[in-house]
Amino acid sequence: MALMLILAVAALLPAGVARAEMADAGESGEERVDEEGRAPERMPLRRGGEVPPWERVDAPSGEELRAAGWTFIDEDARPGTAVAGLTAGTAGLVVHGLGHWMIGDPDTALLLFLGQGVSIAVFATGIAMRRIAPRSTGLAGASDALAVGAGGLFAATWAGDVVGSFRGTGSPAAFPAFTPDGASLELAFSRLFAQGMHVRDHGVIAVPLRWSRLRIHPELHADTRFDYRRAQLAIGWRIPLDRLSSLELRALGDDEWQRASSAGRTRLGGESVMRLDAGTVVSHLTGLVWELRVGVMADALALESVQGGRRMTADLLRITVPSETALELAVNPVVHLSAGYRHRDDLLVGTWGDQLGVFWGRLGIVPRNRIGAEVLLEQGAFFRAQLGLRWVFAEAAAAP
Repeated sequence: MALMLILAVAALLPAGVARAEMADAGESGEERVDEEGRAPERMPLRRGGEVPPWERVDAPSGEELRAAGWTFIDEDARPGTAVAGLTAGTAGLVVHGLGHWMIGDPDTALLLFLGQGVSIAVFATGIAMRRIAPRSTGLAGASDALAVGAGGLFAATWAGDVVGSFRGTGSPAAFPAFTPDGASLELAFSRLFAQGMHVRDHGVIAVPLRWSRLRIHPELHADTRFDYRRAQLAIGWRIPLDRLSSLELRALGDDEWQRASSAGRTRLGGESVMRLDAGTVVSHLTGLVWELRVGVMADALALESVQGGRRMTADLLRITVPSETALELAVNPVVHLSAGYRHRDDLLVGTWGDQLGVFWGRLGIVPRNRIGAEVLLEQGAFFRAQLGLRWVFAEAAAAP
């Protein structure tokens, strides 16, 4: 009996719904018709006969819907997971894009994997050129620059996979925290951790001037007794590539001297600095910036010795192609991290091995109320740590 009662109720339900729709159409139970005898199109019904706003003929705009409390979700958004992020950071080092594939974003995964393949091919080309090029030719420097750039691209595609896998594809990362335009004063204390080195501590003072396009950066390094000094000046012109990325062309020179080793060097030349925000290619990776610097410098090395009370100086001039690559990530609008590799030697830090340069990392605090700070760590033959403060004393509008 119970089963028969259930079947009877189920059979009556469609008829009840039909009668309700007919009653809604007209009191007589018959559908209304227009002058030509056609029944009007009926709006799809929802709870209680309510028609969703976006299905009405006079549908409101997106702003009106948001004001009424409606929310919009990107259908292509994929939430990030800790498992995908950890996988991208470990196994993804071998196969870039693995983390994005795990969160359901195969398009970005394929793009990162292709970027990895390009970086490996360019790196192999640079290494092959380095082996066949004489050390004294410019081809050797160009091959090193290719290898450094390829290494930076490899790191960028891997880091993009890690960041995107943790954060997901629904919302972009924080925008990169650039130093504001204007004039600022930077003071830093640097310590070299090396036994037996005559110069271990020195100070740094810089007064960078930044306008919309023009960049001027004078900087001085020296210890209290001037046993070590380094003065440098860079003048650059910034060319925006899009809203996030840019190319800067610089003319620069520096003079460095260390009294204890009776050695110094003077460099003059130019370099190009490309800053490419990953958001230019993949929107949800906005805030991850890859920087590549390549220059051509005339490098004069000065050596002094004393023989029989007579000072003799021999100047060695060579053409070098210094290069540097770095990654920067804005953790939030205040804190940003960066790390990189500089392919040239340093009189204090030295180099990591005979064929490598200096690895470095930086933690920066964006100026708030015109005061910022940063910690810089460098590792070559020796380790150096630097703590600095930045005071923005003139905003761009007030700068001359």
